[in-house]
Amino acid sequence: MADFDDMDDFSDHAVQGKPIKAFKNGHFDNPKVLFVQHHWTWDEFLCAASQRLEMVPMASRVFNADGAEIDDIMCIEENDMLFFSTGRSFKAPNSGAEDAQNSSDEKVANVVGGYKVTTLLGRGGFGEVRLGVHQLTNDKVALKFILKSEMGSLGDVERTTTEIQCLTALNHPSIIKLLRVINEPNHIVLVFELLEGGDLFHYIKQFPGGLSEEDGVGLFSQIIGGVGYAHNQHICHRDLKLENILLTNKNDISTAKIADFGLSDFYKPGAMMKTSCGSISYLAPEVFRGTSNAGPPLDVWSLGIILFAIVCGRLPFEGPDLQGTNRPRENVIRNRIMRCQFKLDPDLSPALTDLVVRMLKPDPNERATIPEIFSHPWFLGFLVRILLD
Repeated sequence: MADFDDMDDFSDHAVQGKPIKAFKNGHFDNPKVLFVQHHWTWDEFLCAASQRLEMVPMASRVFNADGAEIDDIMCIEENDMLFFSTGRSFKAPNSGAEDAQNSSDEKVANVVGGYKVTTLLGRGGFGEVRLGVHQLTNDKVALKFILKSEMGSLGDVERTTTEIQCLTALNHPSIIKLLRVINEPNHIVLVFELLEGGDLFHYIKQFPGGLSEEDGVGLFSQIIGGVGYAHNQHICHRDLKLENILLTNKNDISTAKIADFGLSDFYKPGAMMKTSCGSISYLAPEVFRGTSNAGPPLDVWSLGIILFAIVCGRLPFEGPDLQGTNRPRENVIRNRIMRCQFKLDPDLSPALTDLVVRMLKPDPNERATIPEIFSHPWFLGFLVRILLD
């Protein structure tokens, strides 16, 4: 796209305002530079933009590059890219906008909120996740498409609503960012930051004996930091597992983020879980007993499983590795969890062994809390050493 210097020349007095790039709704060809004057009213701004774009009738709606509508001149920033419409909703560039000069054969399904929908990243019961590339900025995102036709019950709608509410309430470097939500005819589309490093399950599989304790504490500190923050917002994840910890970059555990809040919920002290949820290998014993409190102890148990896997290279109630070798049946896994039957590697430090045992206490009232994990000697000892190096 052309820079401002490549566009029409203006007299010196015109540069006294704030420059923006103006486009007709649905197109990003032939942009026009408009210098927004500080004294303009909103109507004067619309009139000036319409004249600059030669729009008849005059523009009445304005959208930013993400498709969000703007109706206050104070919200306009220097160098913004704005789309002007004669009344219709935002149409991504070349997606077939009726008030664009040229029609396009590209189907709307191929463009969502200004993002070109490309590579399939994953698929699940909810729908699919695809790579999105912004048509103006080339920024990449992950687009989670939730099929409306699959939301057959009120419970499905509530779960999707809760997921969006939880993600909107969270802002932490160790939690994936929800950038926006788009309502399409057939889908609810969640736009996430793109994490390209894969999940922690596939990373740990490369290390049959697990990571070193020093590497493990650096990784685990990020995960527990994100979970602790969520708990402070009264949000319980309820499906913490290796597959839901994503790496920003491939084979780099310096930036890990918690993802997939599809089973998350706001909790109140003493509230009981209405339904069991999550992956069986990470479920706490009280879930099977039907006495599960809906709060933090559930997540702490799952964190204990994750910590065990990080340093041992296997899940505590399954087979000898993460490859699925000789994986027992689900009823066997359930019985082992109920009896809290697991064996830690003998070469682990006594402090780490103590922490894992405290996190995997069968009684949730005796289980370590997030503050207790943060203050545990194994955790503090390694973090102090890392900071001093």
